[in-house]
Amino acid sequence: PAPFTLHALVDGPAGADGVLRLSGEVTLARAALLDATTPVGRVDVALDGLLFAALQPVLSLPAWQVQGALSIGGSVRGSTGQVSGDLRIAIDGLELRVPRDSGELAVADPRAQADVTFVLDVGPLDLSLSRCQVQSSILRGELSGRVGGLRRLLAGGVAAQPARNDGLRGAFEYQPEKLGKLLQPWLPVTMSGDGWQSLTVQADGSIAGTDLAALLAGVAAHVEVGLGALERSGIGVGGSLRAALQPQQAQLDGALTGNGGPV
Repeated sequence: PAPFTLHALVDGPAGADGVLRLSGEVTLARAALLDATTPVGRVDVALDGLLFAALQPVLSLPAWQVQGALSIGGSVRGSTGQVSGDLRIAIDGLELRVPRDSGELAVADPRAQADVTFVLDVGPLDLSLSRCQVQSSILRGELSGRVGGLRRLLAGGVAAQPARNDGLRGAFEYQPEKLGKLLQPWLPVTMSGDGWQSLTVQADGSIAGTDLAALLAGVAAHVEVGLGALERSGIGVGGSLRAALQPQQAQLDGALTGNGGPV
């Protein structure tokens, strides 16, 4: 194994905006090319406080303006044909503004954090996500599962062999008012409510494309969501909604309220 260390300052428009540290080891051996179980590398990652201002030349988020400091820590390991990792991704002093609303401050969060553990088979791009845990003032919860054949999906050649989702499970809670402000450019309603609402997802099945119809055509899923309060043109809806999806079929039910009364 050949050890290595890289230490770099990241410069942004206003000067140094972060520190990047990489260390680990790489194995270059004939056996590593022949035996898929032979480790060929490990990288320990530490990115300290990279300001989003430094990412503006390469980061385009037309719906939002982002401020904060990005940090990444953990390790990524490689063997022939496979990459796995354990990473913590955090944003300190996160501020999100919606330019369409004259730059109104939509969300301010002292720290938003995600812990991710994954295995990626590089050839077909099969992604196994054993843990993706999110903690913030907008959204908190955990997602796990496996999606196979992403390379075909991204290449658009899924007709013969669609990508497949196996055991995708998510259990989250969200703040309707904060999430509603972030999604307002795309929502036909106004979301409000300062209490946590639940969102659970269970899904399996084939993925035939990236548009909504293709995503739902071959998926069996069960979704439950607390709505908070939705309002449009003086009509308010709240309560909870459940959706059971089967290939080519959908069933909805729930306990809804309208303008304070049952629906």
